[in-house]
Amino acid sequence: MDCKRQVRLKFFIPLAVVFLLETFLFNFAFWEALTFPEQQQISVSSLNNIVREGNEYRVTGSDTPYIEYAVDGPTEIDNLDIDLVASDSDAVVGGTYSLSPYVLDEGNTNEYISLGTAHVSENLTESHYIRIHPAGKVTGLRLKLNMQEGDKIVIDSVSINAQRPFSFSFLRFLIMLLVSYLVFCFWTSRDMYQWNLDLKVRRQKILLSIFVFIQIMVLLAVTQLIHPAQYFDSTRELNGGAFIGDENQYNYLANAIINGHTYLDLPVPEWMQKMTNPYDASARAQLSFKTGEPTYWDYAFYNGKYYCYFGALPALSLFVPFKLITGHDLRTDYAVALMTVFFVLAAVFFLYSFMKKYIKPSFGLFLVSLLLLVTGSGVLTQAFYPMIYSLPILFSLVLTLTGLGLWINARKDTGELSKLHLLIGAICIALNLGCRPQFVLVVFVAFPIFWSEIRERFFFSVRGIWNTLAVIVPFLLVGGVTMAYNYVRFDSFFDFGATYNLTGFDMVHRSYALSRIPWGLWMYLFQPINISPNYPFMKQLDVPSGFMGQTIMEPNFGGFFAFVPAALFAFLLCTVRKEAKASGIWGINLFFVGFAAVLLVVDTEIVGISTRYYSEFGWLLIIGAISTVTLYVKKYSSERISNLCLNVFVLLTLVGVFLSYLNLLSDGRYGYLSGSNDALYRVIESWFSFLS
Repeated sequence: MDCKRQVRLKFFIPLAVVFLLETFLFNFAFWEALTFPEQQQISVSSLNNIVREGNEYRVTGSDTPYIEYAVDGPTEIDNLDIDLVASDSDAVVGGTYSLSPYVLDEGNTNEYISLGTAHVSENLTESHYIRIHPAGKVTGLRLKLNMQEGDKIVIDSVSINAQRPFSFSFLRFLIMLLVSYLVFCFWTSRDMYQWNLDLKVRRQKILLSIFVFIQIMVLLAVTQLIHPAQYFDSTRELNGGAFIGDENQYNYLANAIINGHTYLDLPVPEWMQKMTNPYDASARAQLSFKTGEPTYWDYAFYNGKYYCYFGALPALSLFVPFKLITGHDLRTDYAVALMTVFFVLAAVFFLYSFMKKYIKPSFGLFLVSLLLLVTGSGVLTQAFYPMIYSLPILFSLVLTLTGLGLWINARKDTGELSKLHLLIGAICIALNLGCRPQFVLVVFVAFPIFWSEIRERFFFSVRGIWNTLAVIVPFLLVGGVTMAYNYVRFDSFFDFGATYNLTGFDMVHRSYALSRIPWGLWMYLFQPINISPNYPFMKQLDVPSGFMGQTIMEPNFGGFFAFVPAALFAFLLCTVRKEAKASGIWGINLFFVGFAAVLLVVDTEIVGISTRYYSEFGWLLIIGAISTVTLYVKKYSSERISNLCLNVFVLLTLVGVFLSYLNLLSDGRYGYLSGSNDALYRVIESWFSFLS
C-alpha cells in the first residue's frame, strides 16, 4: 500500500470513530432497553397536593406534591417513559420540568426513597425516558413534581420498561466530527510540523485560510448562542426593579456625540442629584423603591448627568457612522461579532510576524500556536456575552496586536525602517486610550523590539528624528484628545470615569488592601476548575472567604491556567534564556510577563476578579509559552525531548480548547444558556442520557 493511500485511509479514521460513538455510546440507552422486560403502561393511584383534570396536573401545595402510580406486585422497573403533551407544539423543546422518582423496593420496604432528579422537556422526546436503578423489584412508585404552587404539567401517560427509539443526532455528530478532526489535524504526526513556516507557499496559505474561516464561523456562532437580541429590544429590571439594565449604552453615546455633547440624554431622578453619595448602591436602591424611579446600572454618574465610562472609540468608529448612514441603532452584539473577526485576523498577522522574525517555527507549530492564542486569550468569553463590556477589550486586542505586528515588520530588507509601519503601529497602540487605556502601556515593548535599531541610532538622533517622531507624535495627539475628552466630562485630564460607575459597590470610596492581591492572583491564575459529574459539568466557584473585606468577584469557574494549561510553558522560558536572547525575544517576553503582572494586580485591586479580564493578560503569557516551546523544539531537534515538548504542548492546547468551549454551558455565568437559550441547553443535556 503506497504512502498516499495510507494517508487517505487515515483521514477517514475520525469519521469512523465518531460514527461508532454516535451509534453505540450515545445510543447506549437504546441498545440497553432491548434487554428490559415487556413495556407496560401504569395508572395513577393517588395524588398528594396535586389536582388532576383529565391529563393536566396542577400543584396545589408546596409540601411534597407527587403522583403515585399503581404497581402490580413486585415489578422490575428499569426506566420510565413520561409522555408529556406540549403546551406549545411549535417550540423547540417546550416547557422543562424537574421530576424526581421515588420508590419502595427490596432494599427500602418501609419508606419511599428518592432515586434522583431528571429534567423532562415537552417536545424533547429523548428527555421523556428516565433510567432508574432501584434496589431489586419495585412495589411502590411515586413521581414528585419539583414545581411551585399553581404550576401545571400535562402528562398523557406513563409507561415502565419502555423501548427507546434509536436517535441519531446530526448536530452532535457534526460537533464530535469537528472535535475529532481538530485532534487529527493538529496531532504532531502530521507533515505540517516538518514544513518551515512560509505563507508564500500555496499549501500553507490554503490550510491557514481554512483554519481562519472555520475559527471565524465558530466565533460568530458563539456570539449568537444566548439570543442576544433579547437584551437590546428593551430594558431589564435589576435587583427587584431598583435598577435599569440597558445594554444600548454605546448607542446613547453615539446619539450624544451626534448632538454635540458628552453626557447621555437619559432621565436622572431628582432625588439622585440630591444624594450625598449616589454611589452607595444600597442607599440608591432604597430610594428607587421609595420613589418608584429606578436608576441606570453600570453607567457613570457625575454632576447630575449620566456618562459612558467605556472608551469612546467603538462609538466613534462604528455606532456613529452606522447611525448617520442608516438612521438606526447598531446592535452591540453585531459590533462584537465584527470585532471577533478582526481579532482573528489581527492574531494571524501578529503571530506570523512575531514567529517568522524571531523564532522561525514549523507551519504546524505556528498553526497550533494560533489556535492557542485565539481560544486562550479570553475572546470566547467576550463573544459569548456580546455586550458593551466586550467591545473595548476586543478593540484594544485588535489594535494592540496590529500595532505590534506593524512594528515587528518595520525593518525593511534595505536595513532602513518603514516610517509608515512605525506611524500606523503607533496610531493603533495610542488609540487604546479610547478603548481600554491600560493597553497603551504596551508601548514600552518598543524598546526591546527596536533595541538593535536604537543602538544603531535609528531613533533618538538627528538621523532618526523622523522615526522617533513617527512613534511619539501619535501618542501626543491621541493623548491630548483623550485628556480633553476626560476634562469635559469629569473635570480631570486623567480620570476616565470608571470611578463614577453606578455598580454594586462604591468605587469612589472603596478600600485598597495589599492582602487582596494574593487571593486575586490565585483566583486569576491558579484556581482549579470545580468539576461536577452532573451536566453541565462545571460549577461556579465561591468567593474567597479568607479575605476579611469586600471582594468583588463576577461568576468564575477556574483560573487562567486551568483553562489554558499550555500557557504554563511560559514559566520555562528562563531555561532557554540563551536561545531567547540570541533570537531577540528575551526582552520582549520579560516585558510581556511584567506587563501581565501589573495588569493582574491593578485588576485585583480596582475591579475585582472577572473572567472578562483574562483577555487583558492572557495573550501576554501565551506568547511566552509559544516562544518557550518553539525554542525547545529547535534546541533539542534531534532528541526525544523535542517530540515530548511538542506533544505535551499540542495536547494541553487541545485540552484547553475543549475546556473553554465546555465552560460555555455552565450555569451562573453572564448570559448562561439555561436562562437565555434553554432549548439548546436542554438538547445538549439530552445527549448525555447514556450516563444515567
